[in-house]
Order: sequence, then structure tokens, then C-alpha cells
Amino acid sequence: MKHMDRVLNNRLSNRPAQFGAPGATSITDIIKAKGQFAGFEKYPIYDASISTRLQKMLDIANNNKDRRAQEFADFVEAAIAIATSSMMIAEPSTGILAGWRTGGASSPGGSFKKHATIGGIDFYFI
Repeated sequence: MKHMDRVLNNRLSNRPAQFGAPGATSITDIIKAKGQFAGFEKYPIYDASISTRLQKMLDIANNNKDRRAQEFADFVEAAIAIATSSMMIAEPSTGILAGWRTGGASSPGGSFKKHATIGGIDFYFI
């Protein structure tokens, strides 16, 4: 999640127009940019599939009878900590971390180079 936060901030501070968000002045503008983050175009109103997925994660995190509860609770706590923190990780790549995709998916574009796979997510820099 720290890497995702870095990507969003990098997109905002490094010519947002190249990431489909011309005129962006906030992270919200980056998230809502058309074609960038599926299901988040109307943020803070989420697409039904996103809302359903989030609710399932919370349900698991709060179900002590589910063996995955602690793992999901840790994930939710980490997401909240990153969302409410003003600290950002240092640039981890040799360029500007600027995208991510589900592990094994195609690159987000020709100028993107793979940085690392973390938690099943491939991170890319330009």
C-alpha cells in the first residue's frame, strides 16, 4: 500500500496529464481520472463491485470464526494507517514509480519498466 500511495503522489507531482489527469490538483483528481482506476471514477462513491469487495474484506476481518480474520484485519489497519499518515516512502525505483498492475498482467505502457512485485502486485516506474 505504501508503494500505491507513492504512485498516486508521483502521478500528481509529475505532469498528471501524462497519466490521463490533466489539470489534477489533488490525489482525488488522480484517482477519479477516466480510465485510470476502474471503479473509482466517481470516488468517493465506489462502483458496486468495489463496494462488494470492500464489504467482504471487512466481514472477514470482523469474523473471529474465519481463519483469515487476523490477516484481513491487519490489511485493513495498514490501509487506514497509510491513508491517515502524512509520511510517504522514499522513491524505491530508479525512476519515478508511476503504475501498478495485478501480478503477471501486461505492462501499463511502453515507457513503463517493472520495478518489483509486492503482494501479488507488479509496480512500474518511468
